[in-house]
Amino acid sequence: MSRTLNAAASHLIHDGATEWVFGVLPARIDEPMPGFPALVDRVNRVGVQVFAEQGAAVREHRNGLRRLVTLTTVDPTRSVVARMSNPTKMALATSPYASVPALLADARLKVTGEAIDALGSAQQVRDADGFAKLTDAVRAGVAPAMQAAVAGAGEVLALAGEITTRLDGLPADTAEDISEQLGGLVYPGFIAATPAGAWRRLPTYLRAIRRRIEGSRTNARQESAGLVVISELEDEYAQLCAGFGSGTLPPAVAEVGWLLEELRVSLFAQTLGTAVPVSAKRVRTAMAAAKAGDSH
Repeated sequence: MSRTLNAAASHLIHDGATEWVFGVLPARIDEPMPGFPALVDRVNRVGVQVFAEQGAAVREHRNGLRRLVTLTTVDPTRSVVARMSNPTKMALATSPYASVPALLADARLKVTGEAIDALGSAQQVRDADGFAKLTDAVRAGVAPAMQAAVAGAGEVLALAGEITTRLDGLPADTAEDISEQLGGLVYPGFIAATPAGAWRRLPTYLRAIRRRIEGSRTNARQESAGLVVISELEDEYAQLCAGFGSGTLPPAVAEVGWLLEELRVSLFAQTLGTAVPVSAKRVRTAMAAAKAGDSH
């Protein structure tokens, strides 16, 4: 269907550009079948594609706008680097990114997207004039927000490095679970990929892992019981996610993953507190709702 849509709407399709050259982009087409044109992030350029599903078009258009803003505005990276603390610089050097510049670019992408989200009008940006207004609205706040994001990334990476060094000597099942959890939180691209709410909680999730490591050595029974609960739920969540292929997960499905992180805090480091009420039952209820929502 996607190929048919894009062939039929070839006058809208664009392979990619580094500025708005797309004319007026409709939010919807109806012939020969309903479709939703959207910008598409192609890393070093932004293209246009038509999607069969409106939800996918909404997500892609937002990300395409985010990329196009970074391609058409002054890059604040040099000034951000000049203001970084030495501990942050040291932590960034340990990141899973291919390079520190790649990490910094991802941080810029993150805060640009969040500035666009804050305006709440991304889907209305459909022509050059609208894009110019969007750019003017977000550009001033990018540098300070990027500075904060980079500092936050440094904190996360320092915690992740500490955790990695403390895995030796843990029970094999515990070490494996923590390694998998850590890999799902800190990976190439995690800065821009982590939603704003989860980003604020990311240091807490890592401190909870650290607390869990300490507790596993003094309370093996609690560790074992918690591991059984979280392992069963992670398997169920993996099955849910598998039903959505390799693309971006629908928001309700992705949110379950963050609810699982809150449950880990509750199970292994309760004194740190959770952002929302959480239990195994609540997680299963959220998974059922996400699955049911997709079937409609």
